[in-house]
Amino acid sequence: MTVLGLLALSACIPFTHFPLSDKEKVEKDPRLPGAWVHRFDGGETILHFSNYPKGQAQEMVYVEFRDSGGLSFLASRVFSAKVGAESFLNIELTYRFEIKENEIPIHMLASYRFDEDMKLYIKPWTLEEIVQGLQEEKFSGTLIEKQDKYLIVQDSQGHKMKFFNPEDEKKLAKWTGPFKKIMTPKVLIVE
Repeated sequence: MTVLGLLALSACIPFTHFPLSDKEKVEKDPRLPGAWVHRFDGGETILHFSNYPKGQAQEMVYVEFRDSGGLSFLASRVFSAKVGAESFLNIELTYRFEIKENEIPIHMLASYRFDEDMKLYIKPWTLEEIVQGLQEEKFSGTLIEKQDKYLIVQDSQGHKMKFFNPEDEKKLAKWTGPFKKIMTPKVLIVE
């Protein structure tokens, strides 16, 4: 499958889980949809965010190309939110992590920002930062369980999410950016 074929996999999907705020109060970020590229020492990472209507999750595809050969691929559902002055991504990993029936979906929380040149920077949050955000009531949600490598949080609708520690995933360092936008969807969904 070509890179364009992989990027074409992005599509709007119904909203599922979201611990940060009520989906009706979430501000859609029109800057995210499209393809973003980040060159790192030894390879290149492409993130592709699907276009999506308000109140729905978007799909994000992560593709990492290594100069030495090889490819890593990760697909996820993403819901963006603005909490105060900060912008967040709640990322539900849907590919490369097999989730069995009645198993809690695996998530990662990250903040993101754009610089003056519209380059995208993403900062995965540690488990300690998520706990602090819950304690400060920055996010809605209840901490159900805390382990060294993960947290379980329950949102206001009773959905449980397992957040893993991004420091345990070496490749996440390549998520930070800067990412330069290389493609914008031809049709933006306007509300």
